[in-house]
Amino acid sequence: MCLLLSHHGPTGCAPRTLDSGVTFSPMTNCHNQGNMLLKSHITETIHWISGSPFPNPSIRGTSCLLLFVCKSAQTQVQMFLNSILVAVTDLTAKLLGNASFRRHFHLLLSVLVLFGPALSLWASQYSIFAKKSHFLYRMFLRSGWGWTCVFSGSFTFLLSFSVRRSLCLSLRHLSRLAVAGGLWAGFRRLLTLLGDTTGSCYEPLKAPLGGQMSKAEAGQSLLLLREGETKMSCLNMGMQWRGYEVSEDTFLLCLCCLLLAEETAVFGPYLALGGPSGAPLRLLFLFCVFLLSLWVFLLFCLLAYFPQFPTQLLGGALGCLSWRALYQGWYRMGPSWYCPGRPGAGLLTTQGRKDGTTANGQSNGVETN
Repeated sequence: MCLLLSHHGPTGCAPRTLDSGVTFSPMTNCHNQGNMLLKSHITETIHWISGSPFPNPSIRGTSCLLLFVCKSAQTQVQMFLNSILVAVTDLTAKLLGNASFRRHFHLLLSVLVLFGPALSLWASQYSIFAKKSHFLYRMFLRSGWGWTCVFSGSFTFLLSFSVRRSLCLSLRHLSRLAVAGGLWAGFRRLLTLLGDTTGSCYEPLKAPLGGQMSKAEAGQSLLLLREGETKMSCLNMGMQWRGYEVSEDTFLLCLCCLLLAEETAVFGPYLALGGPSGAPLRLLFLFCVFLLSLWVFLLFCLLAYFPQFPTQLLGGALGCLSWRALYQGWYRMGPSWYCPGRPGAGLLTTQGRKDGTTANGQSNGVETN
């Protein structure tokens, strides 16, 4: 700093001798000059960026060089991150678009629902996932359908609109989520009605009416039947509900997993056919893949830490049947006024292919001609 300031005037950092004969080094003056020089560099850089005239053109080259180095480093970082994003999305899209994965994914969920409760024999009840108040259960499981609609709906809309620029086509693809949402709401209402009709509310009693309890009854709690109560009101009053139930959580998780797998599976063939894919579309795709992985993990936790074999099995079966009725049945009829069509239908066309198959040879709903 002293060498640098020595070129800007006679008042540098060299020691001076006072009248009393004591040698004094003005370090304070040196630091002040250094701060002034640093502020000058910053001011010149700001003037160069804003296009204002330079008060001191002698340091224009230094400012331009520093700014060029910063912009070059920023560009290199952006290119590196973009290459990682492209590599990860291409690999994941290839996996989800694979015909074997699409053909056997529902079987994987079925095996998990069928044998998942057996994992409770090895699951620790002291784990953080053994508490219903865990963050993942409160944040994601209770609003699982909302998270699925937000991410899968955004991905589906951006994918369809970026290709055709047609709002009607994008809304037609979004109607698949509306149909699945209506099906989920209808089944939820039906299951609640079924539980209220077939179940009964019981109030536990600590002792019989006479005030005496026999030895045979010592290990058993007496229950008093309460008629006219719904399941919700019964549980809110702290009483017990017994009846036929279907696990709504298992039903929702299975349906969301299969729906996300279907909606994201078209991205692999879409990239293979040369569809435009910017960073926002790829990020939404990765968010959907993350959500799919999260739903599978939460389903595993529910089966391992909160086993309810009959009700969870019925919920999983209902979710798989709903997926098969929609994506393997109704949507295969093709796009029309009464059918939204399969994912990817009408989004991309290629020359020389009239058999309705993608570049991988597998039918994914992408129309080709």
